Amino acid sequence: MKQSAVRLQAVNSWVLAALFFFIPLSVAPAYILTGVLLVLFVAEGRFGEKFSTLRKEPLTWIFAAYFFIFVASLLWTEDMEWGARMVRRQMFFLLFPLYLLAARPEHMVRYVTAFLLSMAMCEALAYYNFLD
Repeated sequence: MKQSAVRLQAVNSWVLAALFFFIPLSVAPAYILTGVLLVLFVAEGRFGEKFSTLRKEPLTWIFAAYFFIFVASLLWTEDMEWGARMVRRQMFFLLFPLYLLAARPEHMVRYVTAFLLSMAMCEALAYYNFLD
């Protein structure tokens, strides 16, 4: 593997940790960081290897099936506007393959720590507001 690809994987891992940090606080930065992950995904290359990994991963198919259940339900709904809104709300699940490819098993502690720090910060702010 090229040295630049290794560096991009390291950056992807830190961006994913930042994404886990921002999810409890606000979803907007998570979308921006997802865009950064997507750009890094394209810059890293190795698409054949990545798609091979995705094909073998059962969770990829589960998330895709979950999303397409909502799409299929549009066939018998009477309220297409509401159905389309529900489909748009579930599109976040289509990003799972990107997150899966960015995640590194050896960095799980990093991801969980970032998420827990964010949750602790939310709790501290909630107590601050309550006691103010």
